[in-house]
Amino acid sequence: MASLRHIPKTIWCLGIATFLMNASTIIIFSFSPLFLMASFSINALGIGIIEAVVESTSWVMRIISGILSDYFRKRKVFVLISYSLAALARPIFPLATSATWIFIGRMVDRVANGLQATPREALIADLAPPGLKGACFGLRQALGTAGSAVGAFLGVVIMKISGGNYQLVFWVATIPAILAVALLVFMIEDPRFTAETQSPVKSMKKKFSPIDWRALASFPWSFWVILVVTVIFLMGRFSGAFLITFAKHSGLPEHLAPTVMIIFNIFSTISAYPLGALSDRIDRKFALLIGFLMIIVADVILYFATSVQMMLLGVVFWGVQFGITQSIPMAMVADEAPKGLRGTAFGIFYLSNGVALFIANLLAGFCMNQYGPNSAFMASGCIIVFAVLGICFLQKEKRAQTPVG
Repeated sequence: MASLRHIPKTIWCLGIATFLMNASTIIIFSFSPLFLMASFSINALGIGIIEAVVESTSWVMRIISGILSDYFRKRKVFVLISYSLAALARPIFPLATSATWIFIGRMVDRVANGLQATPREALIADLAPPGLKGACFGLRQALGTAGSAVGAFLGVVIMKISGGNYQLVFWVATIPAILAVALLVFMIEDPRFTAETQSPVKSMKKKFSPIDWRALASFPWSFWVILVVTVIFLMGRFSGAFLITFAKHSGLPEHLAPTVMIIFNIFSTISAYPLGALSDRIDRKFALLIGFLMIIVADVILYFATSVQMMLLGVVFWGVQFGITQSIPMAMVADEAPKGLRGTAFGIFYLSNGVALFIANLLAGFCMNQYGPNSAFMASGCIIVFAVLGICFLQKEKRAQTPVG
């Protein structure tokens, strides 16, 4: 693929760092729900509440780090601090003696995730060559999900070999997190900001605060439409933690339940870069539509799943949609956001998505607890239909041409 040669080294390094951190995070993410159920008797609704709180906190933190990274015109420092915080949080899990400690560990991990996500995406948007934003975000997403697949596989192998030793699995999760921090320290540099990319927030005279809501007036209407469509969609796409608990319900042995995350991330990796690169050549809303339709297919399969095989097929489609619907909206935000306010734009994007995710996780937990595991997928599919209708209101982007050769 010719476009890969035009992607800057810093974006590749960010992708590899994401690979390492995701390998660590997915171990925590995959096994902490099972650990809570097995060791502390937490039910599906309890897990839903925990996931809703910690994930929503993560998304709220993203607007704070986004605004500050615009104001100070620094991306790397926020990414580095957050990765370091995530690495320091890892020992909480193997040392936990109650569900409260697992909750604290998840909260610290998600706060760190929120602090790094927005500056990272803004840094990619700053560095992406004209006409290659979809490819750059797709590459970062593909490397991130590949790391998740490797981490999930590693976790399953260690659980099998160790006879279900959760503490050992959690200790192993610290290693790639430390490596990711080292890579950021030595290989990532901030871009040079020019007068063109000067943040309107900082150029205003309100020096006692980095936040000035007047800057929002510079956001085009198309940005807000993207935001609304994405929020509707995410209200129907709950946390992957429920896929793990659903896999156990479907008959997959407990130590093999996280293999759904391996399958999920493999197919997310496969779809992320090709669809991201394709979106640089066609109207992005058509690429996004493919992702929306994929999750509807996944919901139908999982709702009617009566065997492990059907459940895994649904997970395949869920993974494909994730690779598409994670990278394409970010490229659309990068297209529409003012250059000096990309951190703020991604922060607003993530904050609104966090509210939607909070609702989605509570809804999924309630449905599974009251009406059975399959019911959450019916609710998801019904909500996604409205997101599909919302795509009709998205405008075609005005973008630079994709480099060739």
